[in-house]
Amino acid sequence: RVIERCDDGFSGTHFDTRPGFMEMIELAKHRKVNCIIVKDFSRFGRNYVELGDYLEQLFPFLGVRFISVNDGYDSADLRDGETGGLDVAFKNIIYDYYSRDLSKKAKLAKRQLALSGKYSASYPLYGYRKSSSDKHKLVVVPEEAKIVREVYDMKLSGMNNTDIARNLNERKIEPPAARLVRQEMMSSFEGRTEGFIWTTGEILHILQNEEYTGTLVAQKHICREIGGRIEKAPKEHWVKVEGTHEAIVSKDEYAIVQKMIRTLVQMKPKRRIIYKCGLCGRTLEGRSRTGSMRCTAGRVGLKE
Repeated sequence: RVIERCDDGFSGTHFDTRPGFMEMIELAKHRKVNCIIVKDFSRFGRNYVELGDYLEQLFPFLGVRFISVNDGYDSADLRDGETGGLDVAFKNIIYDYYSRDLSKKAKLAKRQLALSGKYSASYPLYGYRKSSSDKHKLVVVPEEAKIVREVYDMKLSGMNNTDIARNLNERKIEPPAARLVRQEMMSSFEGRTEGFIWTTGEILHILQNEEYTGTLVAQKHICREIGGRIEKAPKEHWVKVEGTHEAIVSKDEYAIVQKMIRTLVQMKPKRRIIYKCGLCGRTLEGRSRTGSMRCTAGRVGLKE
């Protein structure tokens, strides 16, 4: 029986974040796989240290035959104690170096886009869409911009975030996540929009997002190594370019709201326990109905 596993959209530099790969390894550990065939070493993984551990230790121990078609490698042709020689080692190092070099160039390219005032995030900010003529430019969506204005007006009138969220939910206003699913920009929920509601977190995100003043704010997060944790970058690392798109709120209104938020935080200090994803470092979301927590990237869950 032939079993096929693939991990589209996952980096090959890390092994434990790829669900298809981990499932394949579990099958091998339970003696349900006796031969693994890949196109080349880079398709299996691009971290030459971990790749070497699999080829030289785990697979021989499990009695799993490993074949890399393009590299002409077949572990069944090796005699006891052989590992494939320097040829295999150098190929794996080259694949690893290529990934690191590509990652470095991609980061530089994204920073240059930000410095030139071009929007490069995967999803458009709520209240905007990407221009059909230039995907790096934001264009206002009037019906959504109206909701953003209402959120700021309600906050300026003295309403708290919970009441603002309740107001929008009672009026059955479509929340940002539901919009992304409906427009097929977010595929992890397979088109299902039920269950999405406005939360205090969504409201706070809108109120604290300076991009609603027409200023591009990019490079707020950083990943220090390939496949590593995503961390909040220091503010001096951020890129801000004013006047890149049409503003929905004025700078004065934004400044007043930030002062209100800071004052509220100072008046009501409280201790919070924040759970972080062990794979990517993002904050875990709580699910009160299921009693579980989920990574905002949708990659890991934690039972309370």
